[in-house]
Amino acid sequence: MVLPGCLTGKAAMTTNSAVSYRRSSRHELGRHLRQTDALARLTSTPQLVDLATTAARDHQRAFDDLVETGLGAGTISSAFARVVVGKFIEASNPFARA
Repeated sequence: MVLPGCLTGKAAMTTNSAVSYRRSSRHELGRHLRQTDALARLTSTPQLVDLATTAARDHQRAFDDLVETGLGAGTISSAFARVVVGKFIEASNPFARA
């Protein structure tokens, strides 16, 4: 991701670069960083990691969302969350495995 570097360069040209950088990074990246922090905490649950990777394998949109979140400034979309929850329900349903 190159966005933080761009924000740093822009902030360096202001009179108070620290304040400028903090404001611009919160505005541009705040939601993304909060979500990736939450996702990092959730990766301690192996079942959730398995569900997310299965969802990404089976659904192109889920894969795209996961890549954009991990490598870019993306956030977890409601579509990705629905697919993961659907995989969880599917995995939890004893009748679905028959």
